[in-house]
Parts: sequence; C-alpha cells; structure tokens
Amino acid sequence: MDLRHLRYFVTVAEESGVCRAAVRLHISQPPLTRQIQKLEEEIGAKLFVRRKQGMQLTEAGQFFLKEARQILRAAERAVQMTQAVGRGEAGRLEIAYVSPVFHGILPKAIRVFRKRFPHAELGIREMESYQQVQELLDKRIDLGCPGVPFPGLEDQLVFAQVSEVRLYVALPPGHPLARRREVAMRLLANEVFISPSRGVRAVLLQLCSLGGFEPKVIQEANNVACALELVAAGVGVSLVTDAFPRYLSTEVKFRPLPADAPRQGIYIAWHRGNQSPMLQAFLKVLKANLPPDEFKASATAGR
Repeated sequence: MDLRHLRYFVTVAEESGVCRAAVRLHISQPPLTRQIQKLEEEIGAKLFVRRKQGMQLTEAGQFFLKEARQILRAAERAVQMTQAVGRGEAGRLEIAYVSPVFHGILPKAIRVFRKRFPHAELGIREMESYQQVQELLDKRIDLGCPGVPFPGLEDQLVFAQVSEVRLYVALPPGHPLARRREVAMRLLANEVFISPSRGVRAVLLQLCSLGGFEPKVIQEANNVACALELVAAGVGVSLVTDAFPRYLSTEVKFRPLPADAPRQGIYIAWHRGNQSPMLQAFLKVLKANLPPDEFKASATAGR
C-alpha cells in the first residue's frame, strides 16, 4: 500500500463513484477500479458496496476513510515541515548567553524570529562564556553569546561583533577614585587588576597601553561575577561593560571611562562547521535588527 492508493480511495469515497473520481484524478476509469479492488484485497475487507446510484462506503470503509485522511494529512505535514527545516524555518536552535549581554542584543531578534518562523523551536540557556565556547566546540549548541572573543579559536569558531559598549572601572568600596564622575586609565597605573576573561584582558592591555603603563594583573576570574566579588573584597579593580552596572547590585562602585576612550566590542559566536539553515536564518534576522554596519564577523569567517 502506498499513499497514491490512499488518495485514490479517498477521492472515490468523496465522489461516491469511480467515474467522477477518475475525472478528478486525471486517470482513466478501469485502472482506478483495479486499484480500489487491489486495495480491498490487501486490506482484506470490503470498503465499498457497489449500487446503481454509486459506490457506498461499508462500515469498514467509513473507518478506513478517517484513517486514510489522517495518514495523508500527516504525510503532507511531514513534507511541509521537512521543506521548512531545509529553509531554516523549522527545527531546533540551541542558544546560550551571558545575562547582561542577552538583555542588550538577543530579545528583539528572538521575538522577530519566533513571529516569522512559528514552527521553529529555540532552546535558550544562560551559560558562562567559557562554557559556551566549549559547548560550541563540542557542537552541543548552535549559537553562543559569550560577549567577548576567545583568541586562538578563530579557526574553529566565528566570532562576530554585534555592538560596542562603554567600559566602566569596577572599584572596591571606599576607593578614592569612586568620588570621580569618570576615571581615566592613566589614574589606574598603580592599581592591580582582576581580569574576568581572556577577551577582556586583551582590551585591558590595549587600554592600559594607551594610558601609558602596563597593567599588573593579579588574577584572572572565570567570569565577571567572580571578578566583582574579588573587587568587592578589595583585591583589586576590574573593567566591565556598561551592562553590569545596570543589572548587578553589589558593593562595588562603577565609574565610566571617559567618553572618548576605546569601547568594548560585544560578540556572538558559532562553529564554522555548523551548516544549519536555521542558524543562518537566525543570524540573518539578528543582522537585520542591528544598526547598519554593526555586524562584523571575524576575518577568517567562511574559511
């Protein structure tokens, strides 16, 4: 039995006769009659009673009609969904994020994507930046939002800058510089620094160089929250993006760098080998909802 036989049966049932069904199906009457007979033989039950006024469904035929229609609808949906998956309109996309970065970048893109592709499933999880990178390398997630790039991994992962943000100095409670409205990097020359990640450390080195000194990095924390705990304990100072003063409530004092100071790029990432049409569709939506020329993928993208 194949789907063609089911379509023949349903059409004959709906037209109450082979003649009209043959016209509708664009085939001749004798082959259609033989197919219905073969179907009855295969099932082992009479589906129609032949009468002068047409073909009437038996009780078994009525039951089979319901089942055949369900099968045909399921088959049609399977084809449609498969085609949608191929276009990136259906399937599942796994996304990971760091909380403050998520609030600044992803919500609008996710809303637009869900509305445009209602059959798509999005798995969205909060995850530390270094964990996101490992999950991307292991191909367990499709898109990460680690916030910063991870040098040395560009051959495997694409890091795309999606925004730039102002940087703040995180100062321990009671620090003299906390009385200032903003803090120039040169005023931090004698401080010890806590670096939240390798990506931020690269920016730290650049900023300190512009300030005329080389930073003394006393410790590298696993994440910004850990770094801020150390700052709160008076271990040192740190640099964070403008998202953290808005979303974190701690004893740490946040003071911005001057407005003309270099800004921190915010990055998303995905595996270079990920050919998922859904990932490409989501990236297209994300790019469309960013300011012009904001989306900047790493130079080796597409290698």
